Amino acid sequence: MIEKSENGNRNILEKQFIFSTKETCNFFGISRESLSGWEKKGAPKEGRGKWDLKKLVEWRFGGGHKESPEIRKLKAEADLKEAKARQEQIKLGVTEEEFIPIKTVTTDLRRLFTVLKRNLLAIGHDVATDLNSFDVEAALEAKKVVDKRIVEALEQMSRSGIYNAKKK
Repeated sequence: MIEKSENGNRNILEKQFIFSTKETCNFFGISRESLSGWEKKGAPKEGRGKWDLKKLVEWRFGGGHKESPEIRKLKAEADLKEAKARQEQIKLGVTEEEFIPIKTVTTDLRRLFTVLKRNLLAIGHDVATDLNSFDVEAALEAKKVVDKRIVEALEQMSRSGIYNAKKK
């Protein structure tokens, strides 16, 4: 920003950083074409043929030159093309029946988990039956312990998907 004094002259401190294209090229040791390239990449410019060296140095060495509008546009276009390609792969997979409908997966999983639950809950009964010939009371106690642990495991897994066994 250029401040003006009472008589309309530019503030001397601000004016000392504004240079012509030729002076700016000499300062950086580059050609006019290079400076023009910088401008296309987003280098700050004060006006036609006028460059603020302070802002230009900050842009050049502060990393501001890395993401010009042109580069951002090219990246965005590349990302869009990749997204469209992925979308087309999914559509192709659907037409070639590589994917299973959600309703089918849900139904099959529900049936699987029901069978799993029924079989896990039967373990306590099976343990009690095997132990019954040795000691009836021990068989009943074993059934209670096994059933309790299996019910706890199923409840934990239904909430968090993880079973954390209790340590003795």
